[in-house]
Amino acid sequence: MNMRKLSFHFRRLCLSAMLLSISGCGDGGSQPAASNLMRWEKHDAVLNNAVAWQQEDVDKRWVTFVLLTDRPVPPGLLAETNVLDPARLNREDQVAEKTGAQALVFQVMTGGIPVPAGKTTQRGFDVWYHDGDKLGNSMLSGSGGIDIESLTADRIKGRAIHGLATDKDDMWSVSFDIPIMRGNAARMAAEGEALGKDGGQPGKDLIAALDAMRKKDYATLKNYASPELATPLNDGAKREDTLEFLQRLAGDSQQIVNGLRNGDKASVYWVKKWKDTKVRNSRCTDSIVLVDGKWRSTLSNCAAE
Repeated sequence: MNMRKLSFHFRRLCLSAMLLSISGCGDGGSQPAASNLMRWEKHDAVLNNAVAWQQEDVDKRWVTFVLLTDRPVPPGLLAETNVLDPARLNREDQVAEKTGAQALVFQVMTGGIPVPAGKTTQRGFDVWYHDGDKLGNSMLSGSGGIDIESLTADRIKGRAIHGLATDKDDMWSVSFDIPIMRGNAARMAAEGEALGKDGGQPGKDLIAALDAMRKKDYATLKNYASPELATPLNDGAKREDTLEFLQRLAGDSQQIVNGLRNGDKASVYWVKKWKDTKVRNSRCTDSIVLVDGKWRSTLSNCAAE
């Protein structure tokens, strides 16, 4: 699509997204300005502006990008190009840079799953922050979380979080409910089936495995073990050590956030919770495969909120 010929409908959509005050979306009322606070490198800003769009990322996945800023983004900046992925652009060509905004940008796949950068990492957030008269730029990977409440080709609603409000250096908690530009339902569906907030059957089987890990229940756990895990579990000499390790790994409870299925493979995004308030919860994405009628986690990537 030639974005210089962007239809009037999309221009209106673009403008309405950027003028939207995201702090009040969801309940229709006003909230304190600090409700969408971002702190980065000890510099505070309130991210009450947001835009979202869909496009292919550098790995050819069809994903949704969300840009949260402390300044409205002029519509012309988004109408000039359909390539807005920070990974494809020089720094001076990025929207936040042109706006001079303290900002976050992140991307999610169908189902609200954070986009991975590799087999063991999540791409995370690109961050811009005010540093006097200058605009600093950095990236946060393997930390924070993205809670997507709903995602269609037309609209995305959710929250981006990192750290705690009491953190002195870096944190944010920003809610948004905004239209999506250039959304494509067919391209989204081609990426897989969104499993919803319980993660579907892959999520249920993951919870069964986690419960068995916490109880050191070998009889149950072997029914959900991946081929890689089955080997140490079946070794009687190593089994007790393996069960103790898995028990420590499982956390005290969990909350499934979202899931995505593509054939006999799935991804489940979840929160690992601990009773000890001094221990921060972790955000985990498990790669899960269907083997003998059970969904089994083959890789779990976790990092602190």
